Amino acid sequence: MTTTLWNTLVITLSRADGFGSPQYGTGGWTREEALAEQQSLLDRLAAEFPHTYSSVAAKWRIGAKDDTVYARPRSDAMSVHAIYEYPEDEDPVHKALEWLDDFSMQATGQPFQLIVPPTTPPTAPGGTFSRR
Repeated sequence: MTTTLWNTLVITLSRADGFGSPQYGTGGWTREEALAEQQSLLDRLAAEFPHTYSSVAAKWRIGAKDDTVYARPRSDAMSVHAIYEYPEDEDPVHKALEWLDDFSMQATGQPFQLIVPPTTPPTAPGGTFSRR
């Protein structure tokens, strides 16, 4: 039997060009651990940018619908914070790309297009991928 694992996902969407810059976490967590990891990130953002993230962190704390919350850090951008599940025997990037495709189809009616392949820079544990 395959175990279900969880990961975090943060997407910064630009209104100017329509591109998204997603980052995913290291994964391998239980659902509770992924929720806590995303809460920790939102709490850090709320401490630094209280006007933008305090209500978002509070919403996550009480239970976000579909494990997803939205913030507007700038007038020309939006960030999406979520957790997602994936089978233990699958790469979390594959499921993140499926999540992004579903999100894109719901938001725009168009599939997400990966332009830059996943990488693992030191600043983004687990790697990043984007449409840029």
